[in-house]
Amino acid sequence: IPGIDREPSLLRNTYNMEEELYEVIMDIKEEYDRIAPEIIEYKEMNTEDADLVVVAHGIVSRAVEGAVKALREEGVKVGFFRPITLRPFPSKQLKELAGKVKKLLVVESAAGQLDKIVKQEIYGVTTPIANYFRPGEGITVEEVIEQVRKLM
Repeated sequence: IPGIDREPSLLRNTYNMEEELYEVIMDIKEEYDRIAPEIIEYKEMNTEDADLVVVAHGIVSRAVEGAVKALREEGVKVGFFRPITLRPFPSKQLKELAGKVKKLLVVESAAGQLDKIVKQEIYGVTTPIANYFRPGEGITVEEVIEQVRKLM
């Protein structure tokens, strides 16, 4: 029991003045902005000459990587971009890449969460973005190949 068995600890969970809270939030934001470039992780594959780049995250990226390898062997100019960190997101890198390609394809075993993040983070880029969602289901190499062929 605090005050009987041990000294009470005073943990502050509110701020009385908006200015005080603002200062705390801005300090946290400043620190986040400072370290974000060191934290961002992503992977690119075959993007140098790609006409279409597939964006995928997590386990889905394995199927996409296999599909890109198979399609490249056939001469299809397709690349792969995998954001490893979603917060912070590699916005600058994907925005730059999206400006160089004809199309993007977002593939995810969810209902559009990654698609929403991608569109938000590269807002202003006019490159068409297609998507392929399979919420809660695995995605195969063959499915990715089929989706890429539909767009090429």
